[in-house]
Amino acid sequence: MDTPESPTEGNRGASMDPALPSSIVGLIGMTLSSRRKRASCITSDLKTANEIIATNHHVPVELQQVLVAEALEKKIRRRESVRIAQTRFREKKMKAQNTIRSAIAKLKSDIKYLESNSLRIPIAPTKWALASEYFRQFNCYVASHGAFGPTASEFLHEMMDPDVLVGSQFGVEAALENWKLFTVYFEDVRVEIKDMKMPTPDTLVASTTTSVCITNKTLRNAFPHLIDDSGKPSPLATRLLGEKLVMKDSVLFRWDSSTDKVAQLLTQTDMLTSMLNVLHSLEDVSSVFCKARITLHQ
Repeated sequence: MDTPESPTEGNRGASMDPALPSSIVGLIGMTLSSRRKRASCITSDLKTANEIIATNHHVPVELQQVLVAEALEKKIRRRESVRIAQTRFREKKMKAQNTIRSAIAKLKSDIKYLESNSLRIPIAPTKWALASEYFRQFNCYVASHGAFGPTASEFLHEMMDPDVLVGSQFGVEAALENWKLFTVYFEDVRVEIKDMKMPTPDTLVASTTTSVCITNKTLRNAFPHLIDDSGKPSPLATRLLGEKLVMKDSVLFRWDSSTDKVAQLLTQTDMLTSMLNVLHSLEDVSSVFCKARITLHQ
């Protein structure tokens, strides 16, 4: 039978008041779970007992002993609470680890099954994904100044009907030509999607913003009438040069349900508002676009 070690045996460096009764000595280092003393708790309990005695030296010894006993019993209960919490934590952790191991084992089994059966599941991209990819491809194309033309052309041919209606023109090449014009007229072109909605199962409307920077290239190619024969820009051209336009757009995609490809692409761009923000005059805006190669509403 195990014999509880005395406080002094458990910790030679600790000392206590020899006047403490055996009932209190028995509480030193005690735990509820095993009713055995723990050497790691003895020093702490001795310190608690001595501090209470030192603090309450003016009260009768019997009261000191009661205070010490209450404090030690409280510590014993706290140890038990900590032990229970630690046990629950270990059990919860072990359960989580077992769950993860089971999930990993199942995944490995599923992967092995798929590999052994050479299972291939073709997944058609959703209309949302196609519309998002359209704008991503556009941004890549204009950022590369058309260098990604073959990739863009392949994507558009895959996405659209051969006779797709693009604005008032027909054919996939009409869509690609619109992309090309952005690289001809502007710098730092970028489209950002703000919202996408599907009014019907076969139509998707994307709200976007298109930002462009007006450079000398813009003046030469889009607004040549703002530069005189000697190449000198007009006052209006000077005001526009270096400005960044941020235009709100609405892009409509309509799919042909029989081919599941885009049959119509309609883009409406509001350049008027952004131009007014720069020039602050409808008359000046009219002068800029009166002989321009682009229109206010693309």
